[in-house]
Amino acid sequence: MFDPAGPHTMSASVADVIAALEPQPGDDEAAWVAGDTHPSEFRSDGDPTLSLVTGFDLPLSGDWFSIALDDAAARDASVKQLVNRQLKGLPAAPVLRRELARWLTETCIRAAAGGAEFMAYLLQRNRTGALALNVVLYWQQLGPAQGGRTHLDSMAKRLSERLAPEAKLLSAVTPAGPLVRHSRVASASADVGTPDLPLLIVDYWIEFPDHRGLCLITFSSPHVDLADTLLTLMDNIVLSGAWELETPMGDADSVAAQQ
Repeated sequence: MFDPAGPHTMSASVADVIAALEPQPGDDEAAWVAGDTHPSEFRSDGDPTLSLVTGFDLPLSGDWFSIALDDAAARDASVKQLVNRQLKGLPAAPVLRRELARWLTETCIRAAAGGAEFMAYLLQRNRTGALALNVVLYWQQLGPAQGGRTHLDSMAKRLSERLAPEAKLLSAVTPAGPLVRHSRVASASADVGTPDLPLLIVDYWIEFPDHRGLCLITFSSPHVDLADTLLTLMDNIVLSGAWELETPMGDADSVAAQQ
Protein backbone atom coordinates (compact mmCIF):
# COMPACT_ATOMS: atom_id res chain seq x y z
CA MET A 1 0.00 0.00 0.00
CA PHE A 2 1.35 3.44 -1.00
CA ASP A 3 0.43 6.62 0.95
CA PRO A 4 -2.70 5.19 2.67
CA ALA A 5 -3.50 8.60 4.22
CA GLY A 6 -3.25 10.51 0.95
CA PRO A 7 -5.93 11.29 -1.62
CA HIS A 8 -4.64 8.75 -4.15
CA THR A 9 -4.11 5.48 -2.31
CA MET A 10 -2.50 2.76 -4.46
CA SER A 11 -1.61 -0.88 -3.90
CA ALA A 12 0.82 -3.12 -5.79
CA SER A 13 2.38 -6.53 -5.41
CA VAL A 14 6.10 -7.04 -4.87
CA ALA A 15 6.40 -8.31 -8.46
CA ASP A 16 4.70 -5.16 -9.77
CA VAL A 17 7.09 -2.93 -7.83
CA ILE A 18 10.14 -4.80 -9.12
CA ALA A 19 8.84 -4.59 -12.68
CA ALA A 20 8.23 -0.86 -12.33
CA LEU A 21 11.80 -0.30 -11.13
CA GLU A 22 13.40 -2.06 -14.10
CA PRO A 23 14.94 0.24 -16.75
CA GLN A 24 12.88 0.93 -19.85
CA PRO A 25 13.99 1.68 -23.43
CA GLY A 26 13.01 5.32 -23.03
CA ASP A 27 15.10 5.83 -19.89
CA ASP A 28 18.45 7.57 -19.74
CA GLU A 29 20.68 5.84 -22.26
CA ALA A 30 23.60 5.22 -19.91
CA ALA A 31 21.27 3.66 -17.34
CA TRP A 32 19.57 1.54 -19.99
CA VAL A 33 22.88 0.12 -21.25
CA ALA A 34 23.78 -0.93 -17.71
CA GLY A 35 20.52 -2.87 -17.31
CA ASP A 36 19.95 -6.56 -17.96
CA THR A 37 16.54 -6.33 -19.61
CA HIS A 38 15.76 -6.20 -23.33
CA PRO A 39 13.65 -3.51 -25.03
CA SER A 40 9.93 -4.25 -25.18
CA GLU A 41 10.14 -4.33 -28.97
CA PHE A 42 12.90 -6.96 -28.82
CA ARG A 43 11.73 -9.27 -31.57
CA SER A 44 12.47 -12.83 -32.61
CA ASP A 45 11.64 -12.47 -36.28
CA GLY A 46 15.28 -12.29 -37.34
CA ASP A 47 15.54 -8.49 -37.47
CA PRO A 48 19.14 -7.93 -36.27
CA THR A 49 18.50 -4.26 -35.46
CA LEU A 50 15.97 -5.26 -32.78
CA SER A 51 17.32 -8.64 -31.68
CA LEU A 52 20.26 -9.24 -29.37
CA VAL A 53 23.38 -9.95 -31.48
CA THR A 54 25.48 -12.67 -29.85
CA GLY A 55 28.07 -13.47 -32.50
CA PHE A 56 29.12 -13.53 -36.15
CA ASP A 57 29.12 -16.88 -37.91
CA LEU A 58 31.97 -17.40 -40.39
CA PRO A 59 31.23 -20.19 -42.90
CA LEU A 60 34.56 -22.00 -42.67
CA SER A 61 34.82 -25.22 -44.67
CA GLY A 62 36.16 -28.53 -43.47
CA ASP A 63 39.65 -27.44 -44.49
CA TRP A 64 39.72 -25.16 -41.44
CA PHE A 65 40.59 -26.21 -37.89
CA SER A 66 38.89 -24.05 -35.24
CA ILE A 67 40.12 -23.49 -31.69
CA ALA A 68 37.72 -22.18 -29.04
CA LEU A 69 39.42 -19.75 -26.69
CA ASP A 70 37.00 -19.56 -23.76
CA ASP A 71 37.93 -22.90 -22.16
CA ALA A 72 41.54 -23.77 -21.31
CA ALA A 73 41.03 -27.53 -21.29
CA ALA A 74 39.23 -27.51 -24.65
CA ARG A 75 41.86 -25.16 -26.06
CA ASP A 76 44.75 -27.42 -25.00
CA ALA A 77 42.99 -30.48 -26.46
CA SER A 78 42.46 -28.64 -29.76
CA VAL A 79 46.09 -27.51 -29.86
CA LYS A 80 47.26 -31.11 -29.34
CA GLN A 81 44.95 -32.32 -32.11
CA LEU A 82 46.13 -29.58 -34.47
CA VAL A 83 49.81 -30.38 -33.82
CA ASN A 84 49.14 -34.06 -34.54
CA ARG A 85 47.44 -33.19 -37.84
CA GLN A 86 50.14 -30.77 -38.92
CA LEU A 87 53.01 -33.17 -38.15
CA LYS A 88 51.27 -36.29 -39.41
CA GLY A 89 53.54 -38.36 -41.66
CA LEU A 90 56.71 -36.58 -40.52
CA PRO A 91 59.53 -38.33 -38.65
CA ALA A 92 59.28 -38.21 -34.87
CA ALA A 93 60.34 -34.74 -33.78
CA PRO A 94 59.56 -34.23 -30.08
CA VAL A 95 61.28 -30.84 -29.91
CA LEU A 96 59.37 -29.50 -32.93
CA ARG A 97 56.12 -30.92 -31.56
CA ARG A 98 56.71 -29.33 -28.16
CA GLU A 99 57.70 -25.94 -29.61
CA LEU A 100 54.75 -25.87 -32.02
CA ALA A 101 52.34 -26.70 -29.20
CA ARG A 102 53.91 -24.00 -27.01
CA TRP A 103 53.69 -21.37 -29.74
CA LEU A 104 50.08 -22.24 -30.59
CA THR A 105 49.06 -22.14 -26.93
CA GLU A 106 50.73 -18.77 -26.35
CA THR A 107 49.12 -17.42 -29.52
CA CYS A 108 45.69 -18.53 -28.28
CA ILE A 109 46.24 -17.00 -24.84
CA ARG A 110 47.28 -13.65 -26.33
CA ALA A 111 44.31 -13.67 -28.71
CA ALA A 112 41.89 -14.43 -25.87
CA ALA A 113 43.41 -11.66 -23.75
CA GLY A 114 42.74 -9.28 -26.64
CA GLY A 115 39.06 -10.19 -26.71
CA ALA A 116 39.15 -12.92 -29.37
CA GLU A 117 36.23 -15.34 -29.54
CA PHE A 118 37.95 -18.05 -31.57
CA MET A 119 40.73 -18.67 -34.07
CA ALA A 120 41.09 -21.10 -36.95
CA TYR A 121 43.87 -22.41 -39.18
CA LEU A 122 43.58 -23.48 -42.81
CA LEU A 123 44.81 -27.06 -43.29
CA GLN A 124 44.96 -27.20 -47.08
CA ARG A 125 48.00 -28.96 -48.50
CA ASN A 126 49.38 -29.65 -51.95
CA ARG A 127 52.44 -31.48 -53.27
CA THR A 128 54.78 -28.63 -52.37
CA GLY A 129 53.53 -27.88 -48.87
CA ALA A 130 50.78 -26.32 -46.81
CA LEU A 131 49.03 -22.99 -47.34
CA ALA A 132 49.57 -21.02 -44.14
CA LEU A 133 46.53 -18.90 -43.29
CA ASN A 134 44.77 -18.23 -40.02
CA VAL A 135 41.82 -16.14 -38.87
CA VAL A 136 40.89 -14.67 -35.49
CA LEU A 137 37.51 -13.18 -34.59
CA TYR A 138 37.31 -10.45 -31.95
CA TRP A 139 34.10 -9.23 -30.31
CA GLN A 140 34.04 -5.67 -28.96
CA GLN A 141 31.04 -4.44 -26.94
CA LEU A 142 31.38 -0.63 -26.95
CA GLY A 143 27.97 0.72 -25.98
CA PRO A 144 26.28 3.73 -27.62
CA ALA A 145 28.38 5.75 -30.05
CA GLN A 146 29.21 9.32 -29.12
CA GLY A 147 29.61 12.55 -31.05
CA GLY A 148 27.16 11.77 -33.83
CA ARG A 149 29.55 9.28 -35.44
CA THR A 150 29.19 5.49 -35.51
CA HIS A 151 31.86 3.24 -34.04
CA LEU A 152 32.75 2.09 -37.56
CA ASP A 153 33.10 5.68 -38.78
CA SER A 154 35.39 6.46 -35.86
CA MET A 155 37.52 3.38 -36.53
CA ALA A 156 37.76 4.19 -40.26
CA LYS A 157 38.88 7.73 -39.39
CA ARG A 158 41.61 6.47 -37.04
CA LEU A 159 42.84 3.93 -39.57
CA SER A 160 42.90 6.52 -42.34
CA GLU A 161 44.94 8.93 -40.22
CA ARG A 162 47.55 6.25 -39.46
CA LEU A 163 47.52 4.44 -42.81
CA ALA A 164 50.95 3.22 -43.91
CA PRO A 165 52.06 4.11 -47.47
CA GLU A 166 51.55 0.57 -48.81
CA ALA A 167 48.43 -0.23 -46.81
CA LYS A 168 44.95 -0.12 -48.30
CA LEU A 169 41.66 0.90 -46.74
CA LEU A 170 38.37 -0.07 -48.36
CA SER A 171 34.78 0.59 -47.29
CA ALA A 172 31.83 -1.45 -48.51
CA VAL A 173 28.19 -2.19 -47.75
CA THR A 174 27.45 -5.91 -47.37
CA PRO A 175 24.41 -8.05 -46.44
CA ALA A 176 25.75 -8.02 -42.85
CA GLY A 177 26.05 -4.23 -42.92
CA PRO A 178 28.82 -1.73 -43.65
CA LEU A 179 32.41 -2.86 -43.20
CA VAL A 180 35.93 -1.50 -43.47
CA ARG A 181 38.80 -3.65 -44.80
CA HIS A 182 42.35 -2.74 -43.80
CA SER A 183 45.04 -4.72 -45.64
CA ARG A 184 48.79 -4.34 -45.29
CA VAL A 185 52.10 -6.22 -45.20
CA ALA A 186 53.97 -6.12 -41.89
CA SER A 187 56.88 -7.92 -40.27
CA ALA A 188 56.09 -10.83 -38.00
CA SER A 189 56.55 -10.26 -34.29
CA ALA A 190 59.70 -11.63 -32.68
CA ASP A 191 57.80 -14.42 -30.90
CA VAL A 192 57.11 -16.08 -34.26
CA GLY A 193 60.79 -16.97 -34.41
CA THR A 194 61.50 -15.12 -37.66
CA PRO A 195 60.84 -11.42 -36.92
CA ASP A 196 61.83 -10.40 -40.47
CA LEU A 197 59.18 -12.64 -42.02
CA PRO A 198 56.68 -10.49 -43.97
CA LEU A 199 53.03 -11.21 -43.21
CA LEU A 200 49.90 -10.27 -45.11
CA ILE A 201 47.45 -8.98 -42.49
CA VAL A 202 43.85 -8.15 -43.37
CA ASP A 203 41.38 -6.72 -40.85
CA TYR A 204 37.64 -6.64 -41.50
CA TRP A 205 35.77 -4.26 -39.18
CA ILE A 206 31.99 -4.82 -39.13
CA GLU A 207 29.61 -2.82 -36.97
CA PHE A 208 26.95 -4.53 -34.86
CA PRO A 209 23.45 -4.08 -36.34
CA ASP A 210 22.43 -2.18 -33.18
CA HIS A 211 25.51 0.08 -33.57
CA ARG A 212 26.77 -0.76 -30.06
CA GLY A 213 29.98 -2.57 -30.94
CA LEU A 214 32.38 -3.87 -33.57
CA CYS A 215 33.28 -7.32 -34.82
CA LEU A 216 36.91 -7.57 -35.98
CA ILE A 217 37.93 -10.47 -38.24
CA THR A 218 41.70 -10.67 -38.79
CA PHE A 219 43.40 -12.90 -41.35
CA SER A 220 47.16 -13.35 -41.58
CA SER A 221 49.44 -15.30 -43.89
CA PRO A 222 53.14 -15.34 -44.84
CA HIS A 223 52.18 -15.91 -48.50
CA VAL A 224 52.49 -12.26 -49.49
CA ASP A 225 53.02 -13.30 -53.12
CA LEU A 226 49.48 -14.72 -53.13
CA ALA A 227 47.88 -11.55 -51.77
CA ASP A 228 45.30 -11.12 -54.54
CA THR A 229 44.17 -14.76 -54.37
CA LEU A 230 44.02 -14.72 -50.58
CA LEU A 231 42.08 -11.44 -50.54
CA THR A 232 39.45 -13.03 -52.79
CA LEU A 233 39.22 -16.02 -50.43
CA MET A 234 38.98 -13.78 -47.36
CA ASP A 235 36.35 -11.53 -48.96
CA ASN A 236 34.21 -14.53 -49.87
CA ILE A 237 34.38 -15.91 -46.32
CA VAL A 238 33.46 -12.61 -44.66
CA LEU A 239 30.74 -11.75 -47.17
CA SER A 240 29.14 -15.16 -46.57
CA GLY A 241 29.06 -14.60 -42.82
CA ALA A 242 25.89 -13.87 -40.85
CA TRP A 243 24.96 -12.44 -37.48
CA GLU A 244 23.94 -14.84 -34.73
CA LEU A 245 20.80 -13.57 -32.98
CA GLU A 246 19.33 -14.49 -29.63
CA THR A 247 15.64 -15.42 -29.63
CA PRO A 248 13.76 -14.44 -26.46
CA MET A 249 12.43 -17.39 -24.45
CA GLY A 250 8.71 -17.77 -24.99
CA ASP A 251 8.82 -16.48 -28.54
CA ALA A 252 10.60 -19.50 -30.04
CA ASP A 253 7.33 -21.46 -30.44
CA SER A 254 5.64 -18.60 -32.26
CA VAL A 255 8.64 -18.23 -34.56
CA ALA A 256 8.62 -21.94 -35.36
CA ALA A 257 4.88 -21.78 -36.07
CA GLN A 258 5.42 -19.01 -38.59
CA GLN A 259 8.07 -20.96 -40.49
